[in-house]
Amino acid sequence: MKPALFLLFLLSTHWSTAQYLPTVVDGHHWTVRQYQGMDNYVDYEYGLRCDSTVASATYLQIIRDDGQFLGLVREDTLAQTIYYRGVGDTTETLIIRYDLAVGDTFYISGVPVICEQVSTVDLYGATRKLIRFNLSQGFIEGVGNSFFGVHDFGQFQGVVGFDPNGAGCSVTSTSAEYAPQPVAVFPNPFGDYLTIYLPPATTVQFKFVDTVGRTILRGIAPGTTTIPTAGLPAGVYFICLSNGQVTKVVRH
Repeated sequence: MKPALFLLFLLSTHWSTAQYLPTVVDGHHWTVRQYQGMDNYVDYEYGLRCDSTVASATYLQIIRDDGQFLGLVREDTLAQTIYYRGVGDTTETLIIRYDLAVGDTFYISGVPVICEQVSTVDLYGATRKLIRFNLSQGFIEGVGNSFFGVHDFGQFQGVVGFDPNGAGCSVTSTSAEYAPQPVAVFPNPFGDYLTIYLPPATTVQFKFVDTVGRTILRGIAPGTTTIPTAGLPAGVYFICLSNGQVTKVVRH
């Protein structure tokens, strides 16, 4: 596995204080190469577009170029931390810390890694802080995890391209790359909030129906909407949308 981005570790220099470069920015775009063995690989391309609010926290949506909704991500620029919330996740997960020092331990997908070096690398038009864990993996300020950016596609992967000026929420395109995204309902199971994710400029009516067919809650979602559900009893519900989509969800 030798993604091009891994060569940056050969170019690292001494770390010095500089202006912080945020990673979670509308329009940031990644190409992640996953190796399948025998010199075979598949490239995944995704970007960040449009806000979503879940449990009072504001995230950007992670959208693959084929329109698939991958999850949500947010960044605390003061703490220099990044949090990920996958489809169906009831809580967010800390996935990146740019404030690590040499000797600090961090957990990536449940696996402990130790910061071996803090330096810089000149990459994608900027001098970026580099936190290195080993010869191939690290955190690159403004880019994310050198293996996958901000969305993990699994083993044997590496970032091979990053565009800080990709198509953001305000960009309109008729190409397949930016085709309308599907509707998604998350998290599932849910607690005090449930989000209906919608493509930009989309409105649907929704209703919560219980297992005996009673409508418990109804409303209109004028775009991606987070619905307070603290008053709903625990149990199984069906979210029925005016576009014909029905999603079975569980309130825990």
